[in-house]
This record gives sequence, C-alpha cells and structure tokens, in this order.
Amino acid sequence: MPKRWFCHLYVVGLLVTTLKFIYNYRVHRTLLNIDPQTSLMIISHTTRRLIESQYLTIYGDAKIHIAGYVCGLAHYTITPLTLIYSRPNLVHFSDLNLRIISLIIFISANYIQYKSHLILYQMKMKNNSSKSAVYQLPTKFLFKNISCPHYTAEVLIYISFSILCYDRLSAMFLTIWVASNLAVVSDLHYCYYIKHYSNSIPSHYCRMIPGVW
Repeated sequence: MPKRWFCHLYVVGLLVTTLKFIYNYRVHRTLLNIDPQTSLMIISHTTRRLIESQYLTIYGDAKIHIAGYVCGLAHYTITPLTLIYSRPNLVHFSDLNLRIISLIIFISANYIQYKSHLILYQMKMKNNSSKSAVYQLPTKFLFKNISCPHYTAEVLIYISFSILCYDRLSAMFLTIWVASNLAVVSDLHYCYYIKHYSNSIPSHYCRMIPGVW
C-alpha cells in the first residue's frame, strides 16, 4: 500500500475525537464524562500531524504493509476513546498542577517533533532523495545527540496524556505500547546510521534518550 495513505490514520484520529466531543455535548448537553483538555490536545496533535503528512513529508514510492496500515487505523480509533474519558475531579480542574505539567510536556514535545520533521523534510528536498534508498545523516537540532528525536517527542506526547489519565492503567499501557514500538524503529535507524556514518557520529550518540539509550 502507498505510504502516503498513512495520513488516513490522523484523519481517523481527528474525526473520532471531534465527533465524540461534539456528540457528547449535543446529545447529553454536558462534557462531564469526558475531559475537554485531553480531547483538545488529541485534536491539536492529530491536526498537526495531518498537516505535516501532507506538506512536510516526501513519500516517493515508499510502501507500507497492509497489517501496519490496519493496526494504525485501530490505534488511532481506540486511542481517543481510551484517553478522553476522565474521572470527575480531573474534569472539574482540581488537579491543576497535573494539567499544567501535562500541557507543558505536550507543547514542548509537539515543537520538538515538528522541528525534527521539518529538518528531515528540508534534508530530503535539498538532496532530492524522494526516490532514493539512501538516508542521509541528520545533524541539526537534537539529531546531534540522538537518532530519532521525533520518536522521543511522540513518547513524550503520550506521557502527557498519561499524566492527565494517571488513574487508569489503559493510558499507561497505551504509552508503553507506543514507546516499545518506537524503540524498535529507532534502533533500526540508529544501527543504519552507525553502519553507514560511523566516522561522523559522536561517541555520545544515542537512539532516543540523550546520554542513556
């Protein structure tokens, strides 16, 4: 399947979250059984990723396996429904400190991911490598220290969701699922860079966590 179809995942995530938000308010005339902050964070994140997938991504002839596509659709359908429901005290904004911490992490991680994707896009445009199998070594921004800062940012985004939903194991397991999958992919990127650019990579170079892994 064309890899450009990956944008469908963000469309699904955005639609599920938005429609649930609107439905709950119009039918029940209340938002008491969902968390508005979490909903708005998911909507803003999926909207940004959808825009980036259209304007900051060069797919070329890249393909994705149908199983990965289906799993992605399932993930972006289940994730909003898992996260937007909250217990009453969070809905009534009594845990203000947690909300602030979560929002700071969320905004920071989104910036890191956007900046990382922009750098990768500019590299591909400069090298005109949309149809090339050769991946260049990015060295700007956090790429100087880790191979996949955009994956690190994605994990941080889910951590910000988990902070808002700290009383539910489902949110924690969702974060662990995302982190585990991205850790595998980041290791592949790291090994590729080490193999092809060993002379250009500093000794402190890591996969996702600077100075640790």
